[in-house]
Amino acid sequence: MKTLRVFAVALGLVVGAAYGDEKKDDRKDAELGLAELSMEVQALRTLYNLRLTNEQMKELAKYAKDAAEPARKRNQGKASDEYRKVLTELRDALAAASDDDKIGDLEDAFTELEEKEKPDMDDSVEATGPARKRAPELFKKMRPSQLASYLGFLADDVVDPQDVLVSTMKEIRSANNEEWKDRRDDLAEELGWLLGGVDEKKAQKVNDQVVAFLNKVKALGDDEFKAKQADLEMEAEKLTGDVGPDRVLRNRVERTFAELLSNPRLGAALVLRLKESK
Repeated sequence: MKTLRVFAVALGLVVGAAYGDEKKDDRKDAELGLAELSMEVQALRTLYNLRLTNEQMKELAKYAKDAAEPARKRNQGKASDEYRKVLTELRDALAAASDDDKIGDLEDAFTELEEKEKPDMDDSVEATGPARKRAPELFKKMRPSQLASYLGFLADDVVDPQDVLVSTMKEIRSANNEEWKDRRDDLAEELGWLLGGVDEKKAQKVNDQVVAFLNKVKALGDDEFKAKQADLEMEAEKLTGDVGPDRVLRNRVERTFAELLSNPRLGAALVLRLKESK
């Protein structure tokens, strides 16, 4: 236990150095904006799902020094006291990372409130350039068992690039303008990550190709689409087929690290995890 306490103190010093003494930002929960609290939960949830060791979190803190998204004014949204209470309890449970059943119950309760209240808050995180560069290094430090476990967690969310592009190609034809543009842009971003990975230029190239392809499909009349459908499916296969499944899965995990490193509340999340490991 003495060794663990010494290590925890050492990790605390690393986190403090990486984020410039996080304790100075140790605001009371009531003073913490809803968006910031939500981003803290996002970071803790990722740390929990990755099952990172203390040593790995120590490395994470060092890598994240200059990778966080710059501070900006965020829309805090509106939510009930119950929403904040459950979100705070989820934050604390994820920080402790010791009771899977409790975390599962709180996640379910939070999801129910999220769907009911739909608070309009800005808790999004944009992957930064430094975070993209560091993500592959963190991927290499994962243990095979951690990677297998995390890929299992992601299984329902990782799409097959070719299949989803072909299915979306068909579905957007009946969507209204606003709906199909949102779906087009969301898919272009997703495939940009899966096929281009943390290389921002490659990801943007894929993004642009997907947008152009879906624009072309949407502009076709029904008869023209039916006549060209086989060729369009071949074009979709060509657009997505150069990247193997192993690379797609690695890109997805590296995206997780890039977004985690970019999260401005990662420092606070690491401090909370550190306190629980003493």
